[in-house]
Amino acid sequence: QMLKVTICFKQVLNFEDAEMLEKIHFNYRLQYLRDFVLARVLDDGSHASLSQLVNMNNTILLNHLQKSDCLMQQLFEGLRNKDLRCLLFLQDACRLAKIIPP
Repeated sequence: QMLKVTICFKQVLNFEDAEMLEKIHFNYRLQYLRDFVLARVLDDGSHASLSQLVNMNNTILLNHLQKSDCLMQQLFEGLRNKDLRCLLFLQDACRLAKIIPP
């Protein structure tokens, strides 16, 4: 039922690349399925496969963020303006960067 409900997506940065935006949405759905819907029925191998896919997508997204001057300018402009959502976005990006295997 959760997957049928429209989720309010709060976009902090303007991702002009539609593929990256779709990857963000896909990752959200995949994490929801892994952590809530299928948490009790997944075996260890399936859980590891889903986690690997999520980590791979996170790596791609973080690399895109790092290489995009436009996104970095938007992020730091928001931080200069004391935008709390930009700060939380940066905090989440740093958290993801720490847990992604090298």
